[in-house]
Amino acid sequence: MANAIKTVAGGLALQVTDPVRAAGLVEEQEPEQKGENETPPWPSYRAHVRVHSFEDVLLVVDRDTDRVSESDAADLVASAVRDTKTARDSEKARVQVKGHGYMLSLPPAEDAGFRDGHTAPVQTAPGILIIHKKSEDAARLAKDLVQIRYAQLDLESGGDQ
Repeated sequence: MANAIKTVAGGLALQVTDPVRAAGLVEEQEPEQKGENETPPWPSYRAHVRVHSFEDVLLVVDRDTDRVSESDAADLVASAVRDTKTARDSEKARVQVKGHGYMLSLPPAEDAGFRDGHTAPVQTAPGILIIHKKSEDAARLAKDLVQIRYAQLDLESGGDQ
């Protein structure tokens, strides 16, 4: 089930623990202590990302160019622009620890039409998340962007969250 976007510290954010793990936007070290008092895995890498907004869609891309090249990121953004015929704001963010999971601030979410309380399905591929509204067009674009990302990496598609 999709999580709901919430207002956190004056901006919109989304709990994205499973999707960021699946996309490789976090890497975790296993705790040394096992058993009753086991601590959860701690992050050894939390991505700095850029959140691009389009009509009903947010494209989150790892800013580490060893993980997502600038040309691959540009291709994904250009595909979303062509499909939606919109180009809204793009802003930097970082995957944040929230409890025993992860949250992502979504600075340009309102530009894409998201509001506090909206549920937002998330699609994943290596180095990216696509957060979208439940409309048929937004869901199709999200799947298309996942396929493009896998093609960039010459991998078979996966990615639904």
